[in-house]
Amino acid sequence: MFFASAFLLSASVFFFARRNKWLDEEFAHQVSLHRISDKLAAINLQVKNAESGVRGYAATGNSEFITGFEKNLKDLQETTSMLITEKEKQGIEHFSQLLFTLDSQVKKRIELLQLTKTLAETNQPEAIQLIRT
Repeated sequence: MFFASAFLLSASVFFFARRNKWLDEEFAHQVSLHRISDKLAAINLQVKNAESGVRGYAATGNSEFITGFEKNLKDLQETTSMLITEKEKQGIEHFSQLLFTLDSQVKKRIELLQLTKTLAETNQPEAIQLIRT
């Protein structure tokens, strides 16, 4: 009787430990997805902030609108890089094409924002035409 009880207890502990390992792995996966989601939200916010600053600068010529512009662009690039690193670290391959597309779109957006800023510094009407598109 003692051996049967000990065996059942051991089997229960083993099963529970295996189940918890699966739960731990699932929890880690969910945390990773939340990190990715947070970084995507941060990228969206950083792009909007940079665009708003450039629009304000182009429309008014007031340099206060772009005081944090360069830092915002740097943060945007860093967040995008961190997102790609997170994907590689977690082995989430099904995001590869999406992240590649996101990275190229962010780079294009940064180039457009820098062009708009340069045009605003030299010729406001062209910059305003650019931000209307």
